[in-house]
Amino acid sequence: MSCLRGSASQQELASASRRSFLEQVLGAATVITTVTQPLPANAVGFTKDMSKSRARRGQAGLGGQDESQVKKTSDFQWLGEPHDGLSYVDLEVGRGSELKRGDTAVVHYDCRYRSVVLASSRLGQLLGGNRSIAQPFELVYGVVPNKFSAKPKREKVVGVGLELRPAAVSSEESEVPLALGTEAGSAEMAAAAEAAKQPLEVVRSLPGSPAERGGVFPGERLLSIDGESTAGLDIYQAARLLAGDEGTNVTLEVVPKGGGPTRSVTVTRSPFDKGPATPSAAMDLTGGGGLFTGGEGASKAPPAIYASLEGMRVGGKRVIRITPDVGYGADPASVAPGELPAGATFEMEIELLDRKEA
Repeated sequence: MSCLRGSASQQELASASRRSFLEQVLGAATVITTVTQPLPANAVGFTKDMSKSRARRGQAGLGGQDESQVKKTSDFQWLGEPHDGLSYVDLEVGRGSELKRGDTAVVHYDCRYRSVVLASSRLGQLLGGNRSIAQPFELVYGVVPNKFSAKPKREKVVGVGLELRPAAVSSEESEVPLALGTEAGSAEMAAAAEAAKQPLEVVRSLPGSPAERGGVFPGERLLSIDGESTAGLDIYQAARLLAGDEGTNVTLEVVPKGGGPTRSVTVTRSPFDKGPATPSAAMDLTGGGGLFTGGEGASKAPPAIYASLEGMRVGGKRVIRITPDVGYGADPASVAPGELPAGATFEMEIELLDRKEA
């Protein structure tokens, strides 16, 4: 009996020891878990590192600031008319010297529509070997280029008033390689060859032109010009067929984009107001166009940048509200980014890096 009692006591002691051991282990684990939880940033004397600009973009108002903080630049001349100034908010007041008229301002800019970066000097210019370098933008402060300050010259021309481009191969408007001199797969070459057989597509009829009055609509396929098929023609060959003396007629055979009956439209070549120089979707078929034209691949700043720096000091940062009249639509040489809807307002953040005295 005593042996049995001793054995039971030993088992109870072993069981108690195991419970004590487990409690100690679990207690230690609890402590470890507690101390390894991430502490609040201010608990150890620092603040959470996050992008201020990213936080601002999530807030309402210009630059994420309250509208009571919004200021306006002085009035300036824009396209021959007085402009009542640009709305802006200074995010940081620079500690360097203030810009003076005639100084060369060295800036970085970032243009955003909602959360989409439209253009930025920080994106860099393309170099060889897939390398890039961020290139600040330089401009003369206090001087708005004449093409933005002066009233645009309107041009009267005689003609039909069509803008054309090669039609897409399929109804899905798939992209077709146009530079046949590049190395391409057989499928791409076949697609390019097929594209060469397609008629031309109407990009638009210029306002007030004979084509617009005759009812030629964007997206229609131009099958022939005075009986000559446009299949395989480039836009320059088509332009020569459309040109002619004032008062002469030209017959256009067109078909709706999605298919349908062919119709014949006869228009009379006559003078019409071409308006200010406008970007043509048919002007450069193989070049990049838009914001990334040129060999360097640098993005283009919106014209409003020339009127945005009033009162800035070196080191300062500012957000400007860019309305359509001073945005990319004001520059005939550039096309608005595809992410920017027509007539949309966006924001441009500028950082003044340096000033070079006149």
